[in-house]
Amino acid sequence: MRKIWQLPPEQAFEKTGPDWLLMLLQQADPSIRAAALLLLWRAWFLRNDIIHGNGKAQTSASVMFLQHYAETLFMVRQKEVDLKGKGICQPNMHVRPSVPDSRTVWKPPPPGWVKLNVDGAFSA
Repeated sequence: MRKIWQLPPEQAFEKTGPDWLLMLLQQADPSIRAAALLLLWRAWFLRNDIIHGNGKAQTSASVMFLQHYAETLFMVRQKEVDLKGKGICQPNMHVRPSVPDSRTVWKPPPPGWVKLNVDGAFSA
């Protein structure tokens, strides 16, 4: 991905303490921060594919996926009333709007912050 995107130096991805990732993201400019988050997100997907899937994902496919995903993601412009944090990528698609549950309204992060929603579970 370094051939395509500007990323933090390799040593910045080393765990140097409990807040290493927050420090890396805080010091990076917004485009580098976004690229690093997408790269880590894809690495997590590949890790899950190895553990829970067939483990046959190729690096070249991940490069093409990330490149296309980033281009598509950065083309979307969020509006003030965008309740789910997504937008229609193809203008010819017709989507029937649903009534959102007031408890699950997506709220954008404050300016200068990145919001990362993840799924998690805990078993005592």
